[in-house]
Amino acid sequence: MKKVFLIAAAVVAFAACSKNEVLPSSSINNEISFNVAPRTKAPASDPSAFGVNNHFISYAYFLTDDKKWPTNAGSIYINGAEVSSHVDASATGGRVWKAANSYYWPKSEKSSLTFFAWSKNTGECGLAGGATVSCDPQKGIAFKGYDVTSNMNVDLLVADVAANKHGNEKLYTYSGVPTLFRHKLSYVIFKVRTDKDYTTAGKEFALKSIKFVDLGSKASYDQKANDVNASVYNTVGEWATPTAKDDQFYFNATTPVVFKNADFVLETEATAKTSVKQKYYLPQALTAVTPGASVPGSIEIVYTIKTTEGTTEGAAVSTETVTRYISAKSMFPDDLKINKKYTCTLTFSLDEITWDPAVQDWENVDAADITIQ
Repeated sequence: MKKVFLIAAAVVAFAACSKNEVLPSSSINNEISFNVAPRTKAPASDPSAFGVNNHFISYAYFLTDDKKWPTNAGSIYINGAEVSSHVDASATGGRVWKAANSYYWPKSEKSSLTFFAWSKNTGECGLAGGATVSCDPQKGIAFKGYDVTSNMNVDLLVADVAANKHGNEKLYTYSGVPTLFRHKLSYVIFKVRTDKDYTTAGKEFALKSIKFVDLGSKASYDQKANDVNASVYNTVGEWATPTAKDDQFYFNATTPVVFKNADFVLETEATAKTSVKQKYYLPQALTAVTPGASVPGSIEIVYTIKTTEGTTEGAAVSTETVTRYISAKSMFPDDLKINKKYTCTLTFSLDEITWDPAVQDWENVDAADITIQ
């Protein structure tokens, strides 16, 4: 999807993720372990492995007498246990994912466990800014008052429901409860480039900042796992309308970072990546605004153009700072969505000075009429 702006052509690429079915196992009487994988690739591809240094929080609910989730809620069996990876040469994949305290599968074949889980895709599980997390035995994981500016660059994950399980399974890499995580925020990447090489003209472009003006920053999320249909597990969830907004910098460099006509990926370029401040944003509806002013719903882009006149020592150098505004809705016409990764390319250009020469016609003037004798 391409959109052309005054200063850029912004290309927005969507990466959606589809649901995997989890097949039950009949094994019983084993310690509960987990089989984890975050969904980070495109549909119809395999999920990526969950980092072995990462931790996550899991809940499990106990159902008896052949009762099934989501028709029945179950009673708490594992209440927010922190799960991590442990080396185990005898285990499938050479590791086992388990809690610090061991938990075991129920013996009765008429009993089952239903699991919910969440993670920050890191080695710790604390939330900042007063955000809280809870788990409902039927509706799953909920975050209240989650603020992306307090939880800067946190890749928030929630796992698909692993329902009505009787034992460990081998679905991804390890043996355990199938735990397929999905991203719950919007991921934005910016690339910058010039439309051609201006160095021969003595021009040098450098990016100072990219800022979302007054974008939603705080909201609550509900997995609502069984809201769509009693037999279909909701793998997406829903963010409420933001309750707070804030200016959010994607990029903010102390010293403007020089870029040229080749694609310059701000997140990965060595000279720029330390200036990428926030790449995960709340999924939310956007409102179209008229570009050109710092108003809520716009994206502010600040850059410099350094001009060097001549090549000899002492050549004149001047620097111009330019600020431009575009509508976020124009860049993301379908709004910011859950589990979508957007790659946006901003292309900068100059209006070349050209001339329009013309010659004014001679003005005819009647000279004096003189008679010479």
